[in-house]
Amino acid sequence: MGPFHSGVAAAMEVDKNTRLARPKAYADITPVQQNVELGLAVAASAALPGIFPPLSLSDLYADRFRVQLVDGGVHDNQGLAGLLAEGCTHLVISDASGQLTDEREPRTRVASVGSRANSILMRQVREGELFALLEGGRWPTALVHLRRGLAIRTVPYIGADGKPAAVTTPAGWTDQTFGDLGVSFAPGFVP
Repeated sequence: MGPFHSGVAAAMEVDKNTRLARPKAYADITPVQQNVELGLAVAASAALPGIFPPLSLSDLYADRFRVQLVDGGVHDNQGLAGLLAEGCTHLVISDASGQLTDEREPRTRVASVGSRANSILMRQVREGELFALLEGGRWPTALVHLRRGLAIRTVPYIGADGKPAAVTTPAGWTDQTFGDLGVSFAPGFVP
């Protein structure tokens, strides 16, 4: 179950989950839900799954669908889906999320493995969305980020001779930013 995709034909073909229609304005929804307090909405936006309970909204959709609101980063960490759905044509994105930390000796407890797997999944979702925007060229995009100047370290594997193999960092694995502020521009963005 989820919102409508942004018109991607493949997504519409593959994802057959129920869609919850998005109202155009608060005035279009039932009066019971028009007066949700701002504090509750803010609390829901920070409700990390597994740590805080979700905010439940009943009687918002037909067929007794109840909405459970959690941290919006679960679905759209940068808030880009809403901007694109509203027809924004130029995007300036501030990515303040931290690097996924390296772990030399990952923990093996079930909760630790689940947490790490979730962190990896969320990184993949966030980066996939950002890279698609930056490389796709459909929307002129500027990305402001905190990763400028971070080196990429490649750890060699142990070769058949028992020694670390000679490994080089692949071409293109560099910080492609402009200026000292860590700003990356997608094709077509004129600063």
